[in-house]
Parts: sequence; C-alpha cells; structure tokens
Amino acid sequence: MVMVLTTPFVGIVQRAKYDKIDNTGCWYALINVNGEQEDVAFSRTRSSKNLLYEGHAPFVAKYGQILPIGIATTWNLRKEMDAWLSKIIYYSFLYFSHDLDLMMIWLDNFGHLVLFIFLIDAVIVQVFTHQFQAILQDPTIDVIVFRMKNFTWKVPIKNGCFQSIGMEILQNELKLEDSDLIFVAVKDPGNIRLLVLCSNGLEKMYSWFYE
Repeated sequence: MVMVLTTPFVGIVQRAKYDKIDNTGCWYALINVNGEQEDVAFSRTRSSKNLLYEGHAPFVAKYGQILPIGIATTWNLRKEMDAWLSKIIYYSFLYFSHDLDLMMIWLDNFGHLVLFIFLIDAVIVQVFTHQFQAILQDPTIDVIVFRMKNFTWKVPIKNGCFQSIGMEILQNELKLEDSDLIFVAVKDPGNIRLLVLCSNGLEKMYSWFYE
C-alpha cells in the first residue's frame, strides 16, 4: 500500500518491548507534528545474543515510493538504524518544502519545537525573528542563549530585535547549506538548543564538537 504523507515526522520514540516473552528488543516509532506515532523499526535478539535492527515492513511499503527509504533496512548497529531514521525525518520535511506557508502553520502550532528547512537565500536572523516574536517582545529579556553540544552563542536583544552581528556570527558558525534542516528546541530564552541535519539526513558535525 502506498500512502500520501500528510504531515512531516519530527522525532523518534522507543516503544514497547519487541519480544515480551524473553524481554529483548523493542519497537521504534516516528512521531509526527500532530503527536501521532507510527511504528517504523524494531530490534530483536539473534542467535549470537546480539541485537539486529530491522525496518518495519509495512512502513517501508507504505512510504517507500515517496521517501528515499532505500533497500537496506536491516542493520547490525543502533547508530546505523538511527541514521536511517534521521534521513526519513529530513526527507519528510523536504517533501513539504514546496509549501512553506503551510509548514509555518505547523511550526507555530507545534509549541516549543521549531523546525525549518534552510534555503540558500535565507537569512537566519529573519527566520528566527519570525519564530521568536513572543520572546523578542518581552521587555525582561535582553539576551537569548543558543546552545549546540558544548558550544554557546549569546545574542543580545535591543528594541525587540536580535542584534544582527550576533546572528551573523551564529549563521557563519553553523555553515548552513541549501536544504539543511534545523531543529530548534526552546526550553527558555537562556536555553535554546540547536540541531542541524544535512541534506543526506545525517547530523551535521562541527570541529568544535570535539574541543
């Protein structure tokens, strides 16, 4: 069965045990912007007692013609499955990139988790200004702190606007490229977490991750 994708996926959740008899392995599901979960993969114990990770056949059949799921849906390592799942999340957003107005409605309604595809002509200060109006208009907030791994950017706010030089530094450090997918998790103005996925669906790595 081929399914039309109606909303993008935004995250991965670990669900119930795969084998309730010997309590090994588990199910993995993708969650979409409406909070709905869909089983996408599972792990199970092989004869060697090591876990094997497999894509859920009904999911592959359902979305295989509209998302680049690929032919390799069995993995020996969890990180290999995670890379596959990240790729599905990325391409589910790319699938809707032709309709940015609709996408912004989803982002606004989703709450504190903001997601958007970076287009080569975009200026990050404009995109973030659109998303963070409530924070920018709060007179008690004079700085916003962006964090990624062990790195921190402090961007001052003045007259309800980001200080442009601070946002330029952030954009330059992130080295954003066309069709990068940016996840922005807002806990509070002093703790805004960033994650960037490349166009291949894998997390973008930076040299300062390891400093």
